[in-house]
Amino acid sequence: MRYILLLWVLVACSSAATTEPQVEATRPPEGKARVTQLNEPIDGVSAAEVTVNLAFENASVGAGADGLMEAEVEHVNDLDYTVSGDRTRTITLAEKASAQNYTGSEPLDWTIQLSPDVPLALTLTAATGTMTLDAADLKLTALNLRAQSGTSTLTLPANNPLTGSWSLISGQIEAEIPANAQVTLDDVSVSSGTLRLIVGEQANLTLNVSEIGSGLVVLDVPDGAAVRLEVKSVVSGLVDIAYSINRLEASGETGVWETANYANAEQQVTVLIESIQSGRFSLE
Repeated sequence: MRYILLLWVLVACSSAATTEPQVEATRPPEGKARVTQLNEPIDGVSAAEVTVNLAFENASVGAGADGLMEAEVEHVNDLDYTVSGDRTRTITLAEKASAQNYTGSEPLDWTIQLSPDVPLALTLTAATGTMTLDAADLKLTALNLRAQSGTSTLTLPANNPLTGSWSLISGQIEAEIPANAQVTLDDVSVSSGTLRLIVGEQANLTLNVSEIGSGLVVLDVPDGAAVRLEVKSVVSGLVDIAYSINRLEASGETGVWETANYANAEQQVTVLIESIQSGRFSLE
């Protein structure tokens, strides 16, 4: 009877144990990639905050999940995957740092699909590699981005207002701001590399650039857009204007530029640049 009772206790404890929110393939030899499938159900979630930290992986992020998030990730080290919260769900996904090196010949790919029905605040950190974000069908309300030396291609949503702060250390970011979008980037900094923003027809954009180091920021706006540009400080850099716009104030490379239709326009592109060191800003 004593042994039967002990066996029952062990089985009960095992049944009550918490399982990891992931299904992982069999561990391969050291230094070889493995694939993990992640599935997070939607079950009553009204909003989500998702953070993805990429070390050297290539990533594709977009809509398409039946639940809150579905992902397939290739990795060498263990994953740091956490989920918390009830109505507002918080998800963090990263690969744990380790001395173990990847010895495969192909890049590691991450495919992350998110719910198109839940308002999302997304934070992306990309060290190297290539990242693609297609948020056209997402209810993306905030996008915070830190890119180091890779290439990032972004398509922002047009169906809801979006805020964010972006930092580019080096590499390249190209972002499409579609027609009728409402985007406010409160703090953008470009140390080196290139940030290119392509603005669609009738889009509202507020762009506050704290600093351009030695990099390049290109703002590509459609013909007839209502634009205001203010540049406060330029050390040894350049401001290139290849657009029909009036210069209201001038002092070297600094000043204020504004199109004739800006003041009364419902859709406006408003740019404030605090400082340009040796880099360049181009309005096209």
